[in-house]
Amino acid sequence: MPRADLIGKPLSGFMGPPDADRFDLLCRQVLARGSTQSCELHIRKSNGSAVWIKLHAISATGDGETVIRMVLSDISERKQAEATLMASTRLRDAILDSVPSQIAVLDYNGVILAVNDVWRKFALDNSTMPGEYASNTQSGVNYLDVCQAAKDDDSQKEARLVREGILHVINGTAPSFHLEYPCHSPTQQRWFSMAVTPLHVDNHAVVVTHTDITQRRQMEQAAEEASEKKFRLVADNTSDGIVIFGMDKRIQYVSPACAKLFGYPEAEVIHRSLAMMSDLIHPEDRESLFGSLVRAVESKDLDLMCSYRYKHRLGHYIWREDSVRFQYDDAGNFSGACVVARDVTQRIAAAEEIHKLAYFDELTGLPNRGLLTNRMQKVLAVSARTGTCGSLLFIDMDDFKRLKHTLGFDIGNLILKQVAQRLMRCVDEGDTVARLGGDEFMVVLSSLGSDNVEAAKKAATVASEILCSLSRPFELENQSHHCTACIGATMYQRQSISVDDLMKQVDLAMHHAKVVGQNVLRFYDPAMELGVKQRIAMEKDLRQAVAAKQFVLHYQPQVQVQGTGRVTGAEALVRWGHPVRGMVPPGDFIAVAEDTGLILALGDWVLETACAQLKAWGDEPSMAHLTLAVNVSALQFAQTDFVEQVMTMVQRTGATPLRLKLELTESLLVGNVDDIVGKMNVLKASGIGFSLDDFGTGFSSLAHLSRLPLDQLKIDRSFVNDVMTNPDDAAIARTIIALAHSLNLGVIAEGVETDEQRAFLADSGCHAYQGYLFSRPLSLEDFAVYVRKLGALST
Repeated sequence: MPRADLIGKPLSGFMGPPDADRFDLLCRQVLARGSTQSCELHIRKSNGSAVWIKLHAISATGDGETVIRMVLSDISERKQAEATLMASTRLRDAILDSVPSQIAVLDYNGVILAVNDVWRKFALDNSTMPGEYASNTQSGVNYLDVCQAAKDDDSQKEARLVREGILHVINGTAPSFHLEYPCHSPTQQRWFSMAVTPLHVDNHAVVVTHTDITQRRQMEQAAEEASEKKFRLVADNTSDGIVIFGMDKRIQYVSPACAKLFGYPEAEVIHRSLAMMSDLIHPEDRESLFGSLVRAVESKDLDLMCSYRYKHRLGHYIWREDSVRFQYDDAGNFSGACVVARDVTQRIAAAEEIHKLAYFDELTGLPNRGLLTNRMQKVLAVSARTGTCGSLLFIDMDDFKRLKHTLGFDIGNLILKQVAQRLMRCVDEGDTVARLGGDEFMVVLSSLGSDNVEAAKKAATVASEILCSLSRPFELENQSHHCTACIGATMYQRQSISVDDLMKQVDLAMHHAKVVGQNVLRFYDPAMELGVKQRIAMEKDLRQAVAAKQFVLHYQPQVQVQGTGRVTGAEALVRWGHPVRGMVPPGDFIAVAEDTGLILALGDWVLETACAQLKAWGDEPSMAHLTLAVNVSALQFAQTDFVEQVMTMVQRTGATPLRLKLELTESLLVGNVDDIVGKMNVLKASGIGFSLDDFGTGFSSLAHLSRLPLDQLKIDRSFVNDVMTNPDDAAIARTIIALAHSLNLGVIAEGVETDEQRAFLADSGCHAYQGYLFSRPLSLEDFAVYVRKLGALST
């Protein structure tokens, strides 16, 4: 809403009842306590939509009354990001909760980060680890401390094993840890299998899994202590599959549950040897499984846990987890084994989903930044060892944020998915395509040969194919959408360089591509880095210069060549008196001052110095009628207290407001025009004039121009320079002059360097000039000499 429409309205009127109540409470607390108070709430815009805001408020006293000052910040994007993260977290929790085993994730200190529902249930109702263990094993509790709290001797021994095992996995000195232990309750003894496996994602160190193996232990005990009949009675009614091998390594018994789990009835597998069953084991797991079995028997191990893929009778593979109990005779020879098998396909799928969430982008399915970094470390190591060249490409979609806001986030996400697919089609199988986030992608080309020149050509070819592919229309919902991208690229070969440094190089190349335009490819050049270092040095020097006031004003005369033809005023132009480089022109440092915000302090100094000079000229009869034009940046003008700053400077220096002219650029008009007009009107009322600089090169429109309280239009030097050779520039110059006359505005041309240009402008109706034809920018002393020589035009 316009500022004028907001004044006098209650802010709570833009809120719903709950938020309005919170707002009123906040105001009361601010007034009562006098300290800064904050809250987050919804506020309605004039179009009826609602946004999230962060509100900071503090009380203040002014003009005898207490007021509340507030700062409102739009946090809608943050809230959307939090909602997205919460949705991802809910998905992860749902996956964990679907696993029948108890699962907990620990950090590197052993603190529990997350548990699933099964864990929570057993933590409340049972003791599922050695030692004291109850409801205190929830998120935020140090699992290792709980182990250390065991009371009786047996529990202390087992708890120590658990603690040491977990620490070995966390520290990387053991690939995993497994333990089976009893759990006593008032009604029964239960057995659990504990597995600790590394995770090493973000702060997640290990995953701890507790699986109830009570039934399996009961089966084993029954086999050892009871008769064959009793064993079969129990085995035939357990949900886990049971297979018993004799000393000849042939199957002697298969439980009904095993036949149900894997699809093979007892008649098809009974008396078959382990070797005969090998075809049912996945080829990729076969060698590892048999090797583990052989080593276990040779080492006289009693127990072995193994996981592998097993072919179901219907033809698909399922993940099978076997707990093998070996038996040996008195001489130590193998005499048989009991295998308790379980279908863990669902649990493996959940673990894979957790891995996917950690390492892959949820939207596109591409590797994320973490996995990209891992792969880049590997390819850099290979390149250093073999001399193979590679390339890193940074792809950034052009103007994608505007497109996404225009078409909607759903369409934007569909485009990003298609971008990912097109990138994958442009690279070889061994290359990596990753999404960093937003509309930024990375491509690692890892096998470009050992010739660096040919490798660079190949990388350029792939990059060009990507640009061509992404520039083709995206067909979505029966509509075509067009996008382009810029690519920054860098090469590597036998370089001792970190991933971070390589990313910095490609980021610099991308920055230079974006400066050129859209659909551009740029390779990294060390000169780019030199440019950045020079800019950093420039910024450092500029900060010191602002603090030390190392600046001076030069004055370029503005001449009226009509009638007597005299100097009417000047434009104040800042110069930097660098202690080493000497006098630095504004073109070398103004852009840096704008980017860093130093333009505010510099602009204040220029304006105050100019006002003081106007006061000095006013005391000298030959200079009293000169006007002085001062450039004001859009950043300066946007300050809420800009008007007060200018008025204070004019009053403090004693300058005549009628002789001060503020030059504004057209880029200023892309902001809040109502606010701009309001500030100009206040300053105009005090006598200060306005000139629109560089007219015709920026964003102004006739609608805006007619509202601004201007005194003068300034024809840009780019048009003046070619008025004698370029018909278009000549036509533009005539149009600006005619427009100024029609709006009763003055008009002045800058950059006038030849008599032919001046004559053309005069014939077109422009008689005020500024340029080298008359004078370069002069020091204060030389400008005074110039004015006295020509005489000043009296008003």
